[in-house]
Amino acid sequence: MRSGLVVLVLTFSGCTGSGDGSAGSKSPVTSPTTVPTLVEGDTLSAGRYVLEHEGMRITFEAEGWEAWAYGVVAPEGAGPPGGRGLGFWPVDEVFVDPCHWNRGFFDPPVGPTVDDLAAALTEQLGTGASRPESIEIAGHTGTQMKLQVPRSIRLDDCWNTEYHLWTARPSGGLYVQGPRQINMLWILDVDGTRLVIDAAYFPETTSADREELMDIVESVRIE
Repeated sequence: MRSGLVVLVLTFSGCTGSGDGSAGSKSPVTSPTTVPTLVEGDTLSAGRYVLEHEGMRITFEAEGWEAWAYGVVAPEGAGPPGGRGLGFWPVDEVFVDPCHWNRGFFDPPVGPTVDDLAAALTEQLGTGASRPESIEIAGHTGTQMKLQVPRSIRLDDCWNTEYHLWTARPSGGLYVQGPRQINMLWILDVDGTRLVIDAAYFPETTSADREELMDIVESVRIE
């Protein structure tokens, strides 16, 4: 069972490594020319898929999950009590108060670096952010941290009954599915572009389901 802050050694295609192709993957990496593109709404058969953001080519392995614009959702969905989801976010603006997100974004806007975003999420109201931990993953610097929505939050009390954390380019954003949702974040600087890998689940999510979610995270490659 994986819980709390777990340093995941993600490997990135084209970066210096051991050369054995085994780290973070349960099967050989498919040639980039044959990796199918993630299509929103598709249920994924076993294999490696590609999602493109901000000039980055992100690939990962999954089976039975449903594709959406920024990642994949587990077969049982992303909501409570045991849902799961995985997102890859080019985060843009951060809401000051996720429950009352109509109050707007941080002003001045959050800067473009990993540290800028980590600092904003630490100051954000109502997310119970853990202390950011510096990491280096396959030559890319970054930060990992955990957010958790308070037990006391009722979405019906939030503006438009939604709890929004951030917006993302080109036209998306992250809102949580319910109280106590946990978002494990790996905020990476990939050759000057910031990318957030977000693994979301609930305290009631089973250990086996969390393991499967983290297995997908560990299979990530960025080209």
